[in-house]
Amino acid sequence: MRILVYGAGPIGSYLAGKLGESKLDVTLLARGGRLRSLSRYRVVLKTYEGVETTRVRVPLLERLGPEDAYDLVMVALGKNFYSGALPFLAANISTPNVLFVGNNVEGPGEMVRLLGRERVLLGFPEFKAELDGREVEYAIGEKPSLRLGDLNGGESERLSWLKRVFEGAGFEVNVSPNMEAWLKCHASLVLPLSGAFIRAGRDLDKLSKDRDALVLILKAMREGLGVIKTLNIPVLPSNLRRIEQVPNMLTGTYARRLLKRRDLEYVLESGEKVQEEMRVLADEFQELKASTSLETPALDEVTEQIRSG
Repeated sequence: MRILVYGAGPIGSYLAGKLGESKLDVTLLARGGRLRSLSRYRVVLKTYEGVETTRVRVPLLERLGPEDAYDLVMVALGKNFYSGALPFLAANISTPNVLFVGNNVEGPGEMVRLLGRERVLLGFPEFKAELDGREVEYAIGEKPSLRLGDLNGGESERLSWLKRVFEGAGFEVNVSPNMEAWLKCHASLVLPLSGAFIRAGRDLDKLSKDRDALVLILKAMREGLGVIKTLNIPVLPSNLRRIEQVPNMLTGTYARRLLKRRDLEYVLESGEKVQEEMRVLADEFQELKASTSLETPALDEVTEQIRSG
């Protein structure tokens, strides 16, 4: 099985490194300075605690050609980079499966239009990885998890095959019955966190002590979920409904817990790439909201913080 990981940021590099460690035939697409660093130093995986550092030799590719044949392409890019990648993916006629691993509020419409519905899968990395210079840092002892979904829902034969491949490489795999809905619901969590983080001057300690900001987070999340429910989109995972049930007196405590969730920590970063992706997602969610008649003052406030931040 031949796999191409399209994108050599922290998530893509971690995926390529872990798949390469398991002896799978994996190639990593990288460009510019990152390509030069990988050519010289390989993929370097290091635990946050500094206990273990691994160098993995992974073949590198600078550009995906029309005839380059892979069984699977994993697109590990921020949503703000999809428009640049889609023409190359569409021109490639030799790869039957393209898995987009990341945030997406807009849905798979443009991917389906350019690639064909039968080629597109959606997913999300439920682990944290950060790029520190040339090294990819990750948490020791934490089993990386991937969430995957087929556009037709359910666990198809193709998903079962991918699940076996990733589990064989040490990943925990969760199959979502409606990955498009899951991604929209995930955005209803991360956008309020990102907007409140910017509002607090990108100071996490300050944010965690600001009750008004914490209450704003919960209000914006509830409004976002309200948009999703109004559009008859399933709320996934179902435990997100707890957000609507939190008593007002406990909203600050609940929001503070969300700030500590490892799978949400990536939005509490000051990097321009992360913030640019949040701006794209915020605009996409506003498009979603525009198809309803709901008033969402808290969500609008955090959206404005993201756009101006």
